Amino acid sequence: MRAYFEKLFKGRINVKNFILGISLIILLQIPLFIIMATAIKMNSTIQFIKQSWLGNFVVAVGIIILVCITAIFIFSLTVRRFHDMGLSLFTGADEWLFRDGDKQENKYGKPPEPKFDLKAIFGLSK
Repeated sequence: MRAYFEKLFKGRINVKNFILGISLIILLQIPLFIIMATAIKMNSTIQFIKQSWLGNFVVAVGIIILVCITAIFIFSLTVRRFHDMGLSLFTGADEWLFRDGDKQENKYGKPPEPKFDLKAIFGLSK
């Protein structure tokens, strides 16, 4: 698991993959939030859970986990986007989102291919 998290924050992604990654994360969140909202609605109608705090607690924990996972992936995309421009996360840059990355290899690795790459977005590439 640690190796996956290390890969998730190393390397570079280009603008296309950054925008695609953010879009996919948002699109994947929509059905999950619908499921959570349905679970909350069901909690109020199921007699057993209505009398217990357990149902709402389980839903709240699910939402917290969902938000944490989302934050980790968005943060990793942002870190790798900064790496593509030869910056560390703490450097900061104006208009970093749409600025082209370095054309040559920098200290974070070789330039990413100018194509959509789902493996790179989710930290599964080499």
